Amino acid sequence: MSGTNSIKARRILLDIFDLQKGGFTILTQSTKKVKCEFQGPDETPYENAIFHIEVSFSDNYPLTSPSVSFVEHIPYHPNVSESGSICLDVINSNWQASFTIRNILDDFLPWLMRYPNADDPLRSAAARDYKEGKERWQEIVRNRITKFVAKKEEEGKEEEVNMNPILTSGNQKEEDEEEDLYYETEEEDNLVKNCIETDEEKYAEYEDEEDTLFSDVE
Repeated sequence: MSGTNSIKARRILLDIFDLQKGGFTILTQSTKKVKCEFQGPDETPYENAIFHIEVSFSDNYPLTSPSVSFVEHIPYHPNVSESGSICLDVINSNWQASFTIRNILDDFLPWLMRYPNADDPLRSAAARDYKEGKERWQEIVRNRITKFVAKKEEEGKEEEVNMNPILTSGNQKEEDEEEDLYYETEEEDNLVKNCIETDEEKYAEYEDEEDTLFSDVE
């Protein structure tokens, strides 16, 4: 593993541990991308809604910013495109190497959700609705969330019914295949897996090295 890749991988490990300590649910992780749950911030129309955020790491991360997007459930927001891309200066032009993924989920995204910038939109329809009336826009957002949740619940019921025969006969085989695939990833992905399974003592060792890590990349 080259020096740059090693720095990137170690920094991503620190970010993943930091997310876990912060109580975030990580859905998938590797040295290429992390997908985790993000709860809509309080006192917004997104409150209590659960979104999935995908963070894709650049080759020079953390010197250059990751790509951050919503996946599957795309919030109706002036600064979030229909494909889930996010327009936020602090993640793009104003990124700093000291920022972490937890900063994005704890600070940057909640701020964006609370204070839309309808004058520089990625989604013109949402920006127009926001400018025409905040209360109407909030009602549209809530209705969309309600419909999405109802749709997913219905899909979940159908999937459970369809999967029952498979689960009774082939569940162990599927689990074995998933485990094999997990271990057949690249060296850096294995590094992530190994470190995710380490205990708090091991994490402390990585935490102690954080200052040295930042001095190396800066």
